[in-house]
Amino acid sequence: VNPTDGPLTEHLSAEYIQVAIQLAFLVGIIFLIMGLFRLGFVTTFFSKAVLSGFITGAALINCLSQVKYILGIRIPSAV
Repeated sequence: VNPTDGPLTEHLSAEYIQVAIQLAFLVGIIFLIMGLFRLGFVTTFFSKAVLSGFITGAALINCLSQVKYILGIRIPSAV
């Protein structure tokens, strides 16, 4: 099962790649600006609970997104 097969992915894949590249470039610019202005101290204001919740949420999303491949279940996409 290839998750990229479908009628919508043929003409949108180039668009998705372009958006991903633009997003990566934008994040790089933001990191560069924050580094130049020494804004790393802002991260000290994030509580441990917020960081822990973010990391746990990201891990759950990654694990749950792989269940369909492990079990071989076809889950229809909402997109």
